[in-house]
Amino acid sequence: MQVRNFILSVGLATMLAGSAGAAISKEIADQGKGPMSVYMTRDEQKAWKALKTDDEAKAFIQLFWARRDPTPNTPQNEFVDEVKLRVTYADQTYATGRSAGWASDKGKIHLLFGPPSRREGSGGPSMPNIQTPGGTSSAAMSEQVETWIYEKDRVPQWVGMPEFRVAFRNANNSGDWKLGHEIGTDVNGLMQKAVTEFIVSPALTAAPDWGAISQQQAAAAAETARLAAMQAPPLKAELAAEPNKAALASFKGATTSPYKTASVTTGEFVTVEGHAFVAAQLYLSGGMGLAADQVVTFFGVVEDSTGKVIGAFEEEAKLHANRHGDLYVDRSLPLTAGKYVCYLGVQAGGKVVALAKGDATVAGLTKDAASVSDLMLASAIYPMTEAQRPADPFAFGGLKIVPEGDGTFFSDDELWFLVELRNPGVDPTTNLPKIQLGAEVEGNVGGKPKKLKMPLAPMDAQQIKDTPGHFILGTSITLEKLPAADYKIKVKVIDSVLNKTYEKEGKFSLAVAPAAPAPAPSK
Repeated sequence: MQVRNFILSVGLATMLAGSAGAAISKEIADQGKGPMSVYMTRDEQKAWKALKTDDEAKAFIQLFWARRDPTPNTPQNEFVDEVKLRVTYADQTYATGRSAGWASDKGKIHLLFGPPSRREGSGGPSMPNIQTPGGTSSAAMSEQVETWIYEKDRVPQWVGMPEFRVAFRNANNSGDWKLGHEIGTDVNGLMQKAVTEFIVSPALTAAPDWGAISQQQAAAAAETARLAAMQAPPLKAELAAEPNKAALASFKGATTSPYKTASVTTGEFVTVEGHAFVAAQLYLSGGMGLAADQVVTFFGVVEDSTGKVIGAFEEEAKLHANRHGDLYVDRSLPLTAGKYVCYLGVQAGGKVVALAKGDATVAGLTKDAASVSDLMLASAIYPMTEAQRPADPFAFGGLKIVPEGDGTFFSDDELWFLVELRNPGVDPTTNLPKIQLGAEVEGNVGGKPKKLKMPLAPMDAQQIKDTPGHFILGTSITLEKLPAADYKIKVKVIDSVLNKTYEKEGKFSLAVAPAAPAPAPSK
């Protein structure tokens, strides 16, 4: 609730505060005689009387409530909220025909101390049929007294006693309850002390402009979110779900993997802002009984070279389809320089369906260094359906490269081999990189070597959208004329401007393309 709105709503006094100065409007001046007056110190009462304009009065009011805010670093003023509740209760309970409930003695005590722990009453009608001097008979009235007792948790700490009492007397039995004297309690002293104790920030000289502060906070939050989106999502300390922990422990203790068709691919990358990360993919050959677009729990644990757990994650994720019924799910990991083992798994329906491990070597890339990523072998490149974030795994300018996680290609596939080229030299005449690319494929077929060579030749590097200094470099080869076998591919990249040579290699297996399903028999 905004303080200003409350202040305007509790200007309940009907008398014009003429002492506040003729230039102050009645609406504002009335507040000096309203519930706010109950909480004013003597110095504040003098300061209020010295005000000359509405602007001065409004600033005073805002500062008045801000000094009493128990949480001054937030826009919510809980003191104002409580005052509003107390004023409402007092008006409903202690109002008389002549004044608002908050302005009565009972109302003022309620505003300062809240409701008592209990109440005690005495006095009232007694001794009927007493002869009056006029000769008529009437009931004699003893003065009514009501005592409010504040105990334990209802006693503010500054009071310095376990309980205190406040007596009210029904003056002339008229229903106009006035503060009375209670032995052992200096009520007026407690009231003045309460007024002072409510002030939390006495040194405050101006009320916070929460409108401007909220805008600043919103801008800061947006900037924090923007920076977070540029980095790999954080890891937590360890796995939480028992099925995941049990499956991982069993996996580590097994001599052979029970999830033979699951595999992990990793690669080190860096954003233009300098946030290094590892892209990690869990690949499910044949789908492993799951379906494309199925939502699963994707989980993982990262250990360093000593076996110490660096971090973990468990999150909902959607499985994506690749060619030939394979599925994959991936994520980026915020890792610093070092050697790691990444365990990635999928849980569906409370059961771990896939789990695999892969190594990750992190050199600790810097944003300005010239470098080339690990070689990526893929059978397809897809346009992304959602906006890419800088640290999304295997994503480059809105294109998704899906590494063939199990390394298996088919004779009807096109094998793409690609690298990300970072900060290459720029030819001053063309203002573009000057790159040569060559590749060699080697295999063994029936005991005989089989080679396919692509000689070094100039190759255009494609600038990655919205990623200055980063380029995608690569091409594809058809596999239909290669016999089924295991192969190694070696790729050479030469940056002619920087006179740097990069050599990358990878492995893949080539299989005969699966036969197309037979057509259904005609009826």
